[in-house]
Amino acid sequence: MADYLLSNLSQLTRRLGRDVSEVSLRAGLALTDGDSITPALAQEAAERAGFSAKVEKRALTDTANFILPVMLLLEDKKSCLLISLNRESAEVIFSDKGEAVNGVVQKIPLSQLQAGYGGSMLILSPVASNTSDTIASENRSTESAISRPRFWFWGTVVKSWGLYSEVVVASLLINIFTLAIPLFVMNVYDRVIPNSAMDTLSVLATGVAIVLGFDFILRILRGWFLDVAGKRADLLLSQYLMEQLIGMRMEKQPRSAGAVASHLREFENLREFFTSSSLVALVDLPFIFLFVLVIQMLGGELAWVPLFTIPLILFVGFITQFPLHHYAKQSYRDSAKKQGVLVEALSGIEAIKSQGGEGLFLGRWKRWVGALAKSGQKSRFWGMLATNFSTLIHQLTIVVVVVMGVGMVTTGELSVGALVAVTILTGRAMAPLGNMNALLIRYRQSMVSMRGLNSMMKQPLERPSGKQFFKRPEWQGGVEFDEVSFGYGEEQAAVLEECSFKIESGERVGVIGHIGSGKSTLLRLILGLYQPQSGVVRADQTDIQQIDPIELRYRAGVVPQEITLFSGTVRENLTMGPLAVDDATLLRVAKLTGVDEFVQHHPHGYDMQIGERGRGLSGGQKQMVALTRALLLDPSILLLDEPTSAMDNGAEQQIMRRLLEIVPGKTVILVTHRSALLPLVDRLIVLERGKVVMDGARDAVLKRLSGIEK
Repeated sequence: MADYLLSNLSQLTRRLGRDVSEVSLRAGLALTDGDSITPALAQEAAERAGFSAKVEKRALTDTANFILPVMLLLEDKKSCLLISLNRESAEVIFSDKGEAVNGVVQKIPLSQLQAGYGGSMLILSPVASNTSDTIASENRSTESAISRPRFWFWGTVVKSWGLYSEVVVASLLINIFTLAIPLFVMNVYDRVIPNSAMDTLSVLATGVAIVLGFDFILRILRGWFLDVAGKRADLLLSQYLMEQLIGMRMEKQPRSAGAVASHLREFENLREFFTSSSLVALVDLPFIFLFVLVIQMLGGELAWVPLFTIPLILFVGFITQFPLHHYAKQSYRDSAKKQGVLVEALSGIEAIKSQGGEGLFLGRWKRWVGALAKSGQKSRFWGMLATNFSTLIHQLTIVVVVVMGVGMVTTGELSVGALVAVTILTGRAMAPLGNMNALLIRYRQSMVSMRGLNSMMKQPLERPSGKQFFKRPEWQGGVEFDEVSFGYGEEQAAVLEECSFKIESGERVGVIGHIGSGKSTLLRLILGLYQPQSGVVRADQTDIQQIDPIELRYRAGVVPQEITLFSGTVRENLTMGPLAVDDATLLRVAKLTGVDEFVQHHPHGYDMQIGERGRGLSGGQKQMVALTRALLLDPSILLLDEPTSAMDNGAEQQIMRRLLEIVPGKTVILVTHRSALLPLVDRLIVLERGKVVMDGARDAVLKRLSGIEK
């Protein structure tokens, strides 16, 4: 499918001095409507690439030349670049089949352009880099992760400060309007009833009704403001979290998928804290002093009662936060462990049943569910203790106010109406404190969740914001390892030790060795999935750490040892790469790899559904799908890790014959234990405990190996 916006956007970045490829622009975008990007996604892609971008409705006649070039959005869901403009004509670059043909500028009448113009344009301007090299040269690229606030959570919340300020203003008015009821009651008792002033009652009732109407509207608006702010923050924060999780360097990925799922689930605690009644209770706290002030004005020394009991409630609430914080952290850890057991059991349910491991996992589940229930019970006990104490003090405060007030009424210091009003105001002043303990509990839970998420958000990314990568027009397929050492963790032994070799473009090399010798690790390092602990891995004589990993992987076709497919259709699993693939190419490659043979027998064809991890397909069929993915974009280098290990001999021989037709001119690195695949390569590298022990022509190495075995 042609992606006109994407090709024009790449052309536009090039003309603005930052050459960003289509692959990098498209990488990481949340595509939900087919394969083509939308104007909103084009704006997001430009912002990721270091531009200030906005889609603006503007007439062509109102477009000043100093903002050019810009991208025009046309009526037919296509686009073009507007280079220059005058009263009669315009210079533009159109896209043909999704590719801006050599950036050819065409001069056309202005009337012709206006006839197809949709009324909106995408305007870009480069944002200065933080580095000293602010102007990208022709072979530098500025692709980076999406820009996000320095403080990922608070920075996002602050973006909605306007809405939160409106919540505060609405709360101020709501609390002022709350005074209407006690003042109304006081006047009824003190003036209306003694004097039978029914006209006065009508006026007072009408006024209170109007106030209550405004109070109702303000409460609706306050809730709406919170919902809008919460939705905005939820969308941005969820995007940041998912991008961080996907963009994190592999060596920093958490070991437990369940723990990650638990971290993301705890995000709900944060979101709810800033979008629910908890925030309203927090905003209402300062208005306690307003009610105490009015109590003092009406009841004099009666104001000392809430002034004494309020600090008492605050003190008890503060003391109970220490055990609550301890059990909140413990619950957080137990929840992560429980979630880890659940995810691990679901992902390996077939192995659990096959090995009779149900008892083991049920035991683990019981252990962590019990631990979570225990810590949750203790947390709820302390929360209940604080809440019930607050309720007790609240009730005693009202009793003391009434008792003292009666004494003042009998001495003539206070009217009956004022006593009723003071009693109502005392209850209203104490009400936020009843919610305060629940608020503090949720705050503690939110802060524990925040610390867990912060630890994840601080992990380094593959494409850190602000980093400039070298722009490589293409990868010829050359690979070099220069004294490379690597291990998967500090506690584990090194997988590669001072490994050195060089593969020229177009070479076909096999990598063989015993299990655990580091063969698959070589491929992961070539793809930039991991970084060597020492030494350098080069692609076409360039350190791969200086190349955008998206560009690097786009140029390579990969068949990993462990094939991972995802829930969805066969087509979705085949075309999940960074660029769209037309149907003709998909069918041609699928016939080549054998995917078409089993798909065409299904009633839904390429829309046949497969389950998580490829459930519904055999191991050999999964490898065919992976091989199709690897060949779709005609890569210059193929990285094949046991590509036929799950196939029968007939399918393997068929794949062999077809690969022999494809691989001439491509660099091939084949990891295998199967001698049937060795005719694909001309050179063999033998690894032993992470070191290169043999390297040479295929037949010569095989002869030496057979001699050693004898």
